[in-house]
Amino acid sequence: MFVALNLDSAEITEAQIVKGKITYLWTVLVDSKAKALKGYGELPNDIAQTLDSYIDPLLKIIDEIS
Repeated sequence: MFVALNLDSAEITEAQIVKGKITYLWTVLVDSKAKALKGYGELPNDIAQTLDSYIDPLLKIIDEIS
């Protein structure tokens, strides 16, 4: 197809790959916070706080990388 349409292939840099993976990780983490899990049922307050206490530092690291 590229030859037939005389197209150039795009190069993907390592930075683009890393940013894509960081974005994916951020999405997974945000969707794993206690508020986002309410659709599956209410979490007890102590479990919600414990869960968020693990996720929040990871989100901070991703924010610093970005």
